[in-house]
Amino acid sequence: MGQNGHKDAGKAKTVLCDMARDGSLPVGVNSPVMMRLIEMCRVKNGQGIDTSHIERFIEEGIIASVEGRTLYAEVMLQIAYDSLQ
Repeated sequence: MGQNGHKDAGKAKTVLCDMARDGSLPVGVNSPVMMRLIEMCRVKNGQGIDTSHIERFIEEGIIASVEGRTLYAEVMLQIAYDSLQ
């Protein structure tokens, strides 16, 4: 059971982040900004820093973008970017 009480909490989001890394997300979501955030996470992971919480912000941004919630997507991606600085 996930932290929010849902049985499959986190599984879909993990898949979305994997898709972003592979470049197989829809064209609008597979933006240079999104790819830059994923690359920044890779660099931090390479330094031994856990970025799973930051990846959740990126994944929330991906979901919001796909659903057309642009402002929420921008906020989530800005939080992710600020956290990676």
